Amino acid sequence: MQEILLARRVDGQITAADFEARETAGPSESHDGLVGTRTTHISLDPYLALRMRKGIPDAGNGPPYPIVGRTIGEVMEPGASDFRRGDHVLGFGRWASEDWRLAADLRKVDLDAAPPEAHLGIAGHSGFTAWLGVRLAGLRSGECFVVSGAAGAVGSVAGQLAKRSGCRVVGIAGGREKASWVVEALGFDACIDHRRPDFAEALAASLPGGADIHFENVGAAMLDPMLGLMKRRGRMMLCGLMQHYQNADPVALRNFRAILERSIRIEPFSIYDHEELASTARNELIAEVGAGGLRFKCSTTHGLDHVPEAFVAMLEGRGIGKHIAVVG
Repeated sequence: MQEILLARRVDGQITAADFEARETAGPSESHDGLVGTRTTHISLDPYLALRMRKGIPDAGNGPPYPIVGRTIGEVMEPGASDFRRGDHVLGFGRWASEDWRLAADLRKVDLDAAPPEAHLGIAGHSGFTAWLGVRLAGLRSGECFVVSGAAGAVGSVAGQLAKRSGCRVVGIAGGREKASWVVEALGFDACIDHRRPDFAEALAASLPGGADIHFENVGAAMLDPMLGLMKRRGRMMLCGLMQHYQNADPVALRNFRAILERSIRIEPFSIYDHEELASTARNELIAEVGAGGLRFKCSTTHGLDHVPEAFVAMLEGRGIGKHIAVVG
């Protein structure tokens, strides 16, 4: 099978040169407990950069290191599992054309209910993350909700859910195209391009009364100015720090004092602490997508060979929405 591996431990910015393609062998088809799949879709997620900077854990002595992320595959060899040939299953798998995984680690996905892109994005971990952060924030109708990374897989869903809860929603995105899409396609009340030279002033002008909730996906460049714009007893949902995933530099905040002075609550959260809610979130999100209540967009790459370039492009903020690689 063809596989994309991490060629070396990465200390700085990840580039396409840090990956290599190889022909590798999987385990025997008769291996008990394993399901053989043909990979059809790979989810390209920012958190993988954290692992790549240190080498992939539990990957043997390496390099090269196998890369494991969320994938969808078509069952070719069900083994002793309850899956059937032709079923599509989702789970953590290698960046490879084929894979062999424990049946217990896989979940069958219904492609009639939602396309593969949705199962990996808006109805998958990305959507669950947005759903959970909004739920934990305890939104009230009429509040002002701000989300960074608003054109991304998580931020775009979080903003739509906040809007459906009766909030005024302001997004932060990188580039005029993204900012326009967030407002015109998703219905946000405003979206500020953080690349504009007067970003801080434009953000403040969009929040004349301040913000009640801020949903942070990026890091200090967004979090710091937002601290100065939060209302008293505002809530900050700390979802991700994509800005800081490729370095170990200290995260400095000039407006740190505002946390105490305004009694701002900062709440980090992880879907892995709330796995009991995953099926509820998934069912609600799939239903909303099917009914047209939630919209999503994907940046799609075709071919396993192009996955490294697509992953780097995602880390650099290129593309809109969920980043997906279609393998076969």
